[in-house]
Amino acid sequence: MDIKAPSIDEWELQAFFESEHVSRVYGEEWYDGDSLYEAQDVNGLKLTFSIHPIHLDVRVTLSLNGNEFYDWQVCGALDVKYIGEAELTKLVVQTGVNEKCEITINPVISLQHFSGSVST
Repeated sequence: MDIKAPSIDEWELQAFFESEHVSRVYGEEWYDGDSLYEAQDVNGLKLTFSIHPIHLDVRVTLSLNGNEFYDWQVCGALDVKYIGEAELTKLVVQTGVNEKCEITINPVISLQHFSGSVST
């Protein structure tokens, strides 16, 4: 099995979430363990994003006032990208040729899934 490095870097995730990650340390480098990032808005909506860069395993949860209502996991994503645009910054988790999940946290927490030509 070939291991592919993700397009995203540690500093891009720190810039996106405006905070350091919480990790279970397995080695010296960022990509040696899984890292958890969090964002929360003023209404109590909380997004967690965890990534294990070597395996490209990703987990995203959404909760409101401590009640989790969304949990999405992918093992071996094709890529994870940071896209910094003038008006909007987002993370893109590419899971298939035409399948991806786009996440924004500013100005609001938003999560969109795209599969083929359909988005959910």
